[in-house]
Amino acid sequence: MSTAAATAVAFAVAAALSFFVPRRLRSLLIAGVLVVPIALATPRFIRVERHNAAAGQGASLYSTPRPFRWHKANPDLLAGIVEHVPARDSVSIANGDLETGWLRWLAYVIAPRQLVEVPAHWTIVFDETPAQAGLHPAHAWAYDKDWLVER
Repeated sequence: MSTAAATAVAFAVAAALSFFVPRRLRSLLIAGVLVVPIALATPRFIRVERHNAAAGQGASLYSTPRPFRWHKANPDLLAGIVEHVPARDSVSIANGDLETGWLRWLAYVIAPRQLVEVPAHWTIVFDETPAQAGLHPAHAWAYDKDWLVER
């Protein structure tokens, strides 16, 4: 039972009982409306959290969190960025949109490196080669279809 459904049921029962219960016991009804939904939803919440924690035990440090599975997520690329890009440097995206959830996750994982919209010394290229993106790299590392480029 969802928390919202449990709350609705508890509220309906409390509302019906409020006509028959003396005034001094109505505070108990209010407490019941607040406690019952939490008591009913907590065991399921704990089971889901345990399941997610167990499933994430063997996961890579650079894999996306359990509820999110972005098609562009590339744990090898993230590990490469952390390995090659100094912590004080910025990283730009060639032909990328910084408003997507995947890029926010990328920025979180590579922190303290900054993800910027202007050209930077380090560039990430998705789904094309650095030459196709118009870059002339000093160094480039391929991670499947994605590239990390040092200019």
